[in-house]
Amino acid sequence: MEFSAGTKRWFMKENDPGTSRDFALGLHAPRRFDKILDIESCLLQDEERNALFQEIRKQVKAEGLSLYNARTHEGYLRNVVIRKGYHTGEIMVNFVTRDDTPERLTPIVENITRCFPSVTTVVNNINDSLGMTAFGQKEWRLHGPGIIHDRIGPIHYEISANSFFQTNTAGAEQLYSLVEDFAELTGQETVWDLYCGTGSIALYLSRKAKQVLGFEMIRDAVENARKNAEKNKISNCHFFEANLDKFFQKNPNLIQSLPVPDLAVVDPPRAGLHPDFVKQLIHLAPPKIVYVSCNPATQARDTAMLAENGYSLVKIQPVDMFPHTPHIESVALLIKT
Repeated sequence: MEFSAGTKRWFMKENDPGTSRDFALGLHAPRRFDKILDIESCLLQDEERNALFQEIRKQVKAEGLSLYNARTHEGYLRNVVIRKGYHTGEIMVNFVTRDDTPERLTPIVENITRCFPSVTTVVNNINDSLGMTAFGQKEWRLHGPGIIHDRIGPIHYEISANSFFQTNTAGAEQLYSLVEDFAELTGQETVWDLYCGTGSIALYLSRKAKQVLGFEMIRDAVENARKNAEKNKISNCHFFEANLDKFFQKNPNLIQSLPVPDLAVVDPPRAGLHPDFVKQLIHLAPPKIVYVSCNPATQARDTAMLAENGYSLVKIQPVDMFPHTPHIESVALLIKT
């Protein structure tokens, strides 16, 4: 769960009018970048993480940490991100701040790690950009190893603060099983996993593929993917740091030196595939594409572009990865005709 901090509290009719208007730690109001719905617990979290979140709220107030104002670009604390390993129980707390002064967090870190032994690591990401993102340009490790662990199916994963990992592990097991079913691998295929994150899909498919090549923009995620392959004793996966919007155009010699894909798996962010990348994917011409999406609208847009260039949509299956929300994951299989 990613919680936002702000000085502009979003008021609803049922809110207590006596509540402070300049302290909000919770979730963004709909269609408002500057308004935060102040909450004390989240029903998507378990009791342990809600107790942890409430303690963090109390400590932030006690230490007098200033909250971020999205309009003036002032204030210290921007986000609190809590990640928990579904199978391991390990918890990571990531404080995203505007200023590079991690020592200001020391009393809070000491308190939460004493009260919650399952908090195995705490990090501080520094983000002084205008963008509303919980990623940082710099990271300090304040407690523990800076990573947590989890598994999907038989594959164990190492997860850092800035690397992508599915938020619903039990749902991800169903999602990846569906990807595997759509792929119909025989053990002889070369698979390219594009937007591979920490290598979760790549490693999951590696058991039934000849080799898997993963491409990912975030350096920490690539390092996680390589370590995850080593941890699982998987030798047929190789990972590349690559901004896929430009990577194909800028590295033609490398692309030509790699084995051509029998299958391409794409799992882009909500914005979908960049138009330039779609052109490169069409030029790459894998016989089969499995498109995993958290945004059916952009998936439909991209699928239409691929259909105009020789790919047929064979089947598509939604997966309810985000219960109690309108959001889903969607897996599509496209075959080159």
